[in-house]
Amino acid sequence: LEVICQQFNPVLSKFLELVKSVDAMPVMYMAHPYERLAHTSLDDICLAHKMAEKSHDGLKIAPGGLAHSLMKQIGMEDMSLLDEDLEHPSEQGLYLHALCIVACIGREKLAGLQWAPDGMPDSQVQMFKQIAVDSLEAWDRDVIT
Repeated sequence: LEVICQQFNPVLSKFLELVKSVDAMPVMYMAHPYERLAHTSLDDICLAHKMAEKSHDGLKIAPGGLAHSLMKQIGMEDMSLLDEDLEHPSEQGLYLHALCIVACIGREKLAGLQWAPDGMPDSQVQMFKQIAVDSLEAWDRDVIT
């Protein structure tokens, strides 16, 4: 993990330099672990992102991997967040990703967000928004899994 982080840091530094040069907020999306990459755990992914956040001033992390994990913890693992390949997000998964990014930029922005996938019931929209907030709060408290 340390070697991967060392290799990634120069790339991340260049990204941050470019983002900050246009007065934008740097946000890095944290994905979920992939089943085919059994050697990567959510703990390792979180640790790598925590290391990046702590070593790069101003970097915000949108903890989508934690959101996926929270969905499982509340018994929503049957919610189809991934496409058939079990790696790429489904429409619902993309929606959860987007909510995590919006929450990272400003939790208050979620309340006014009107877009949701066609046919998604309002109760599910509210649950997804809450999961995005909960994952960011867990991230802020340094709760890994």
